[in-house]
Amino acid sequence: MAARRSMRFQCTFCFTIIPVGEEMAGKRMACPNCAKSLAVPRSAFDMGSVIADFVIEGVIGEGGMSTVYLARQLSMDRRVALKILSAYYLAEEKYQRLFLKEAKAAARLNHPNIIQAVAVGLADGVLYYAMEYIKGRTLAQRIEQERTIEPDEALNIIQQVAEALHMAWSQENLIHRDIKPDNIMLADDGLAKVMDLGIAVTREEAREADISGT
Repeated sequence: MAARRSMRFQCTFCFTIIPVGEEMAGKRMACPNCAKSLAVPRSAFDMGSVIADFVIEGVIGEGGMSTVYLARQLSMDRRVALKILSAYYLAEEKYQRLFLKEAKAAARLNHPNIIQAVAVGLADGVLYYAMEYIKGRTLAQRIEQERTIEPDEALNIIQQVAEALHMAWSQENLIHRDIKPDNIMLADDGLAKVMDLGIAVTREEAREADISGT
């Protein structure tokens, strides 16, 4: 993503939020609050950059339409996973709708085996969706690294995912449509979390929706 015409970043010394123009990207400046010399992030999405209520700490992963960053929510002082729609897709209203639909679907579902939504919004030309940060790896990463999973543990993961899907259906008549190892997060404590509700549909929507999914 290219830097925006303006951006904000956080001083590493006094934690002041500093607005700058894109011409300052990658340069050094004095903090207007503590006067310490600072390196300005090279783009609006580098470490230290601020998007709405979130300070970016690094990249977690990249997909076809978006990038997920590790970030700290300033108002709550907690780490979150911050998903940002790429500038290319932001120009298309249909992709904006899909992005917002995922965030709203997650917000309606409150279950220990579903990634919880934290916030969604548009700030300075950036469409973002913040969700709880899970320390762990996806089931796909686990399979790639270890090749096999013991049957009892595999069944436990399947049961957790099934309970999440059952709740989504029984409470919201929601069909995920994209269940695969890439969309199942395994926390370090063994908890399985379903994520990515981007193509989920309700029972009513399913009557008109194209056949798609995993």
